[in-house]
Amino acid sequence: MTLSIRLLKTTSLALIILLCALPACGAETAPGWRGAYDVIMRWINFIILAVLLIKYAYPPLRQFLNIQKKEINAEIRKLETEKQTVLEALNESIAAGKAHDQRIDMMRDKIAAEGENRKQQIIADAKNQCDQMIIKARQRIENDLKQATQQLRAEMVDTAVDQAARLLPRQMTDQDNQRILDQFLDADITR
Repeated sequence: MTLSIRLLKTTSLALIILLCALPACGAETAPGWRGAYDVIMRWINFIILAVLLIKYAYPPLRQFLNIQKKEINAEIRKLETEKQTVLEALNESIAAGKAHDQRIDMMRDKIAAEGENRKQQIIADAKNQCDQMIIKARQRIENDLKQATQQLRAEMVDTAVDQAARLLPRQMTDQDNQRILDQFLDADITR
């Protein structure tokens, strides 16, 4: 606060001196020594003003500039510290991102491998089931074929018996019946 008051006082003093010198600057040039006098007085006033400004304005101005310089340097150091902190956090985030990407790649590879294993297992299971279905179908076909063969034999036997029953009574005589009966009885006795 005192620095700005000093600076204000010094600036006010310089303006008062400058205003006092203005009427001398505005005077008309007189013949002879007056022109040289005016030039010399201007230089003297300028030197006085410069000395006063240097004596009274320079120290507070220098102090003010030094304070500003320190504040700016402190702000720069603070910003550099924050920048370093942010850069470290950014580097950590980048490293974490890379590690995360590696984990994702490993998981993707593991899932792909498990999927391939599962696919092979499903294919093997399907092949086994297919083989079992083929074996069962062959067994069913063989059973159906046996049943059809037995049924065909039974039907052929039935047909043969029916034809024999129809044809034999016409062709068999009483002598044939007697001969068959004798053979049956002889066979039964010998047993």
